Amino acid sequence: MARNFWSMVNQVISRADVLIEVLDARVVDESRNLEVERKIDSKGKRLIIVINKCDLAEKEFLDRKKKELGADCIFVSTKEHFGLTMLKKKLLECARGAEITVGMLGYPNTGKSSVINALKGMKAAPTSSVSGYTRSIRLVRVHRNLMLIDTPGVFPYGEKDETLHAMMSAKNPSQIKDPDVVAMKIIEMMASINPSGFEKYYGQSPAGDPYEVLERLALDKKKLRTGGTPDVDLIARMIITDWQKGKIILRKD
Repeated sequence: MARNFWSMVNQVISRADVLIEVLDARVVDESRNLEVERKIDSKGKRLIIVINKCDLAEKEFLDRKKKELGADCIFVSTKEHFGLTMLKKKLLECARGAEITVGMLGYPNTGKSSVINALKGMKAAPTSSVSGYTRSIRLVRVHRNLMLIDTPGVFPYGEKDETLHAMMSAKNPSQIKDPDVVAMKIIEMMASINPSGFEKYYGQSPAGDPYEVLERLALDKKKLRTGGTPDVDLIARMIITDWQKGKIILRKD
């Protein structure tokens, strides 16, 4: 996996004139790959950071990240059609009237293909809420001067943090070994930032012990094991799926 990953990264960096790293607005720092960013810098290539799914995160948090990351950072929401004109304008400024190739990098399900489709104005790259849907490198022209390289999302974490991968939608909920741990993290974040949004969606408050919240939800949704005990794993996978699909929003109502 690591060898294939770096082979793809090196190929894209070598081929591209400009690189875009697509991040998840809910977990900006966690979805960055600093090693890849250093490699891009060492090759003298320009890096534009696109923070996608900004409709799912707090504005104050994103404003802080904008100051940290600088001018080559653009907020985008493909769902709300926000920031795409600004991104295309920046890429055309990089092109200066000539044709350039732009490499898209990022974790699975951060929205690389959705950004490409939005820039093109039609479905050119395959998209799915299932992580790792793009299977191979493909070229997509979005403007006479802009050729984009769409890549599979395979950025590895050395520590193989399952919770982090799931929170970034980089791991399919059905493949998570401890879904309750991930779901409890989501519940804690929602309780801290948008408890009313969680309660509105699920009909249960996220306050209190997150494991007990899972049990209450399982009972309420009649997700039960044999004997009538709450099926915590099943309800946890449901919450993770809702998080990955953007159905529960980490932003105050």
